[in-house]
Amino acid sequence: MKEVTEEIVKQIVGKIYRDSMVKQSGDYFIKHTYTARQFESLIDNETFHSVIGFLPNTKYHGTPFIMGVSFNKKTKEYEITVHNPRVKF
Repeated sequence: MKEVTEEIVKQIVGKIYRDSMVKQSGDYFIKHTYTARQFESLIDNETFHSVIGFLPNTKYHGTPFIMGVSFNKKTKEYEITVHNPRVKF
């Protein structure tokens, strides 16, 4: 496991945020599916697994953003539920 800087966490959350902004949805919550390999340029798989679990209830741009993270052991996919940034609280 390597050291994780705040900048790496910001880049991970930033990617999830940008993906949320691109998705055209009027739903209050959006679900994204990722694998650790999608973030290999930033962080190794084991460290990603450790970090991603701490992201629920993260605020981004001053409002709650990541609501929940679940991991599918069979497919090795992470389902991340976020508050849709296009829908106001």
